[in-house]
Amino acid sequence: MNTPLIDISPDQWAIVHKILQQHVPQHEVWAFGSRAQWTAKEYSDLDLVVITDKPLPLDVVASLKEDFSESDLPWKVDILDWATTSESFRKIIERDKVVVRESKRGLGMSSEWSRVTVEEITSKVAMGPFGSNIKVSTFVPSGVPIISGEHLRGTKVQDGRFNFITEEHAEKLKNSLVLRGDVIFTHAGNIGQVAVIPETSRYERYIISQRQFFGRCKRELVLPEYLTYFFHSPEGKHKLLSNASQVGVPSIARPSSHLKSIEVPLPSIDCQHAICDVLSVLENRIDHNRTLATNLEAIARRLFKSWFVNFDPVRAKAAGDKPPGLADDIAALFPDRLVDSELGEVPEGWSYKPITKIASVLSGGTPKRSVAEYWDGDIPWYSVVDSPQKGDLFVVQTSDYITEEGLKKSAAKLLPPGTTILSARGTVGKLALTCGPMTINQSCYALKGALGDYFTHFTISNSIEWLKQNVHGAVFDTITKSTLDEMIVVAPPEDIAQAFEKVINPLMTKIESSVRERIILSSIRNILLPRLISGKIRVSDAQAQIEEALT
Repeated sequence: MNTPLIDISPDQWAIVHKILQQHVPQHEVWAFGSRAQWTAKEYSDLDLVVITDKPLPLDVVASLKEDFSESDLPWKVDILDWATTSESFRKIIERDKVVVRESKRGLGMSSEWSRVTVEEITSKVAMGPFGSNIKVSTFVPSGVPIISGEHLRGTKVQDGRFNFITEEHAEKLKNSLVLRGDVIFTHAGNIGQVAVIPETSRYERYIISQRQFFGRCKRELVLPEYLTYFFHSPEGKHKLLSNASQVGVPSIARPSSHLKSIEVPLPSIDCQHAICDVLSVLENRIDHNRTLATNLEAIARRLFKSWFVNFDPVRAKAAGDKPPGLADDIAALFPDRLVDSELGEVPEGWSYKPITKIASVLSGGTPKRSVAEYWDGDIPWYSVVDSPQKGDLFVVQTSDYITEEGLKKSAAKLLPPGTTILSARGTVGKLALTCGPMTINQSCYALKGALGDYFTHFTISNSIEWLKQNVHGAVFDTITKSTLDEMIVVAPPEDIAQAFEKVINPLMTKIESSVRERIILSSIRNILLPRLISGKIRVSDAQAQIEEALT
């Protein structure tokens, strides 16, 4: 009998557990309050709530209270009945609850679950082909698509750009052919990737690369989606990678036999469906937000390119046409002819300048790691690992945070919202926009533009390839201040740059909101997934938490 993670001793828990087992053996019990939060004083009460659908009989409640009162526990135990607890107080309890005893009944609780090996619930586990069987020379324009690690993002195989082999070639490698519902794993390189081919996939069958292997589920026993979610839980990840080596190219030793030996908690098919339905609500919302942000970013980028790279409004006016899609007051800001310059055509009245002439450039710093007082504060500290995903643009949170003291005692500087961060050493060319006060490390530059935050960001983004081609450094690629001085960009009049800011501001606001919501949803998913997969939370409770988050 394990002592739950609350502030009581094993001996004290033995007394509590015995009384609960005697009077409410079928019910789940939560602890909350100071002993659940580890803020209790020596004689603080232990607050418990019995999870019920309808009120407990009065004699059961009376017996519970009497036995706790007469026990040898050095503090009082307060018992609540969930069914008679107000909605407002339930929310307070749920914020810091710890499950101290699981239910012996009900959907989504683990007491009735068996544990089986992957071998028992799969009809096939097989490796990808030898590398010599799929080479660039065997690729064709269409045929059977090849799944590689780049397609294993999240819990689903993502249809995207594929290499193909012929149907005839695929038949020769039929042991590595995969179908909708097959669960794909990466055993070399980016190990730990696990994704299922969805029923809505673009193709009916695929071939996996030599770095993948797969499992085909016995669907009468296990849902492919459930198995995938298990391997995204902490327990599943740990078990999958327990046979991994990080020497040279990371790899999982004997991947097929290792996977077959892994034990998985297996609820009923109905319970698996319920768990997957709950998690898919979050996954679908996260995917929708990611797609929305990517599409909005593409719209903003196209507008920037139209105005400041292709000069479409100027060309339209030069041809005697009204610039399409522009309001009259904005169209009137653009000149009606292009003039020659040393760097090529430019709208009349515009110019080319170094980026450092239209944006201030700051570098960052790192507080001493050896001084604990400098770290774990509330000031975000950005490094390249915090770079936003493609389409997100904004950095909302960081892996590390520093304190005010750490800020004062280092070269780090507090950057305002709307600053563009550029990674400049090692992994160069990663960009991010701040949406709140933030600091950066010394491997990044911060640029704040005089012509507008978004104009500055897209101007730098448009020149990323140039920057990558002009890096310095014998060991690490490095963008220096001199590199930025040499980066020449178009500089429109301020009124046109400000018009651009005004037009795309609604798009950028929606992107930021989408990124923020996705972080919240991802956090909820990361909390609920291991608890659902381990049976430590009811499906109905998980659904309620999601509904509350989405309203």
